[in-house]
Amino acid sequence: MIFVFALMVVLDGELDESRTTHWYNIDRCKYFASRISSQRKSYSVGPNVYAYCVPEMVNRDDVPIYT
Repeated sequence: MIFVFALMVVLDGELDESRTTHWYNIDRCKYFASRISSQRKSYSVGPNVYAYCVPEMVNRDDVPIYT
C-alpha cells in the first residue's frame, strides 16, 4: 500500500468515480482540481463540474499513479 492523493470529480452534484485519478504529489493533484473547478459553470453549456483531492491508501499494482 502507498499513500497518494485521489482527484475526485463531481459532475452535477454526483461523484463520478470513473474519473478518479491518483497522484503522488498533492500540488499536482490540487493543480488539476483547481483547473477543473474553475471552468465556466452553466447548464446551457454542459454539466457543472468541480474537483477536489483526498488522501488515500492504494495498492500501486491496482491503479495508475501519476507524477
